[in-house]
Amino acid sequence: MNTEKIEIIFSTPKKFAFSSFLLRTKLFGMGTPFSHTCLKITSKTYKRTLIYEAGGNGIHATEFNNWEKKNKSIYAHDFLVSLERKREIIGYCIDHLGIKYGWWTIIFLWLRDKWDFIINRGIDGTKTLICSEFAYLMLKDEVDQLYSEKNRELPKSIDEMHPRELYTALKEIIA
Repeated sequence: MNTEKIEIIFSTPKKFAFSSFLLRTKLFGMGTPFSHTCLKITSKTYKRTLIYEAGGNGIHATEFNNWEKKNKSIYAHDFLVSLERKREIIGYCIDHLGIKYGWWTIIFLWLRDKWDFIINRGIDGTKTLICSEFAYLMLKDEVDQLYSEKNRELPKSIDEMHPRELYTALKEIIA
């Protein structure tokens, strides 16, 4: 079986961005070296490498060289998938372009992490997405399989797929 590579990237902007700074702090954010999660997929058909990501303006795609001018990769993990699976993932990415960013999910995760306080806003499945939810949904089968192989418990819902959880899990699972 021919395999294709899809890369999950944990990144931060090269230029100072206040929101990125807050997300990286332990007091206000995740306490991680990154502030963002996205997917890097190369298309042989179009001879392009694209970044698919959920950001403040919703889900969008950016040519990798343009993305790399503004962002720095902190950690990346490759998933090898079949060509058919890669097409499914790209189709899912394209089908979700323009979906709103889940600002309430960020607030939900922050309140839950910092104060053990749960709000119902932000728990909306795939109606809105944050970067880690989007990346996880794209690679759900592959990530779920890794979790299962390592007997690691999956988050109870898509809304609980915290960027730090995905990052920590991939680093621990691969180690």
